[in-house]
Amino acid sequence: RTTPDELKALVARASASGLQVAAHAIGDGAIEAMCDAVEAAGATHLRHRVEHCTICPPDLQARLARLGMVAVMQPMAARFGRVAS
Repeated sequence: RTTPDELKALVARASASGLQVAAHAIGDGAIEAMCDAVEAAGATHLRHRVEHCTICPPDLQARLARLGMVAVMQPMAARFGRVAS
């Protein structure tokens, strides 16, 4: 498991190199940690991604959008009622 500080360091290094990060994050805590890392890196010019993004309440969806991040949703999870907002 990657700690929030490790994630911030990874995103900062990748962003400084012009690389976009794709992170697997299902719950709101993990998604928020990724948003925190992107925000700390000041990397809003890159299209960092959150894969799965299953439990993502409206305020967190808005934050993803503000940061220019991409939520890669899983349509089959939505079909079977596994996406919570």
